[in-house]
Amino acid sequence: MVPLQPPNNSSKTFQFTATVFIYPSDAAAWYFVTVPSKDAVMIKNTVPKQRGFGSVPVYVEIDGLVFKTALFPNKYAKSYILPLKKAIREQLGIMVGDSISVNVRV
Repeated sequence: MVPLQPPNNSSKTFQFTATVFIYPSDAAAWYFVTVPSKDAVMIKNTVPKQRGFGSVPVYVEIDGLVFKTALFPNKYAKSYILPLKKAIREQLGIMVGDSISVNVRV
């Protein structure tokens, strides 16, 4: 496994463990993990300019697989949530209720 390395001194990496949950909708089911509150505050302070809907572009590493995605603010959790696409879940065998270790580089 190659660890997720920041490309320069301005990037920061956050490591946490979170439980996968599902958010059902009429169109599809979406899978997420919630970023811990303390990390969410630091991420918000690290990113000077956020994209549409307050999203934050990030690189994520889960079980050695690195991919690019975005964190999205979630007012109910008072944090960010990280979407887990079907291809990622299938490749890593991630299911609802699993506790996964995540590295996020901002």
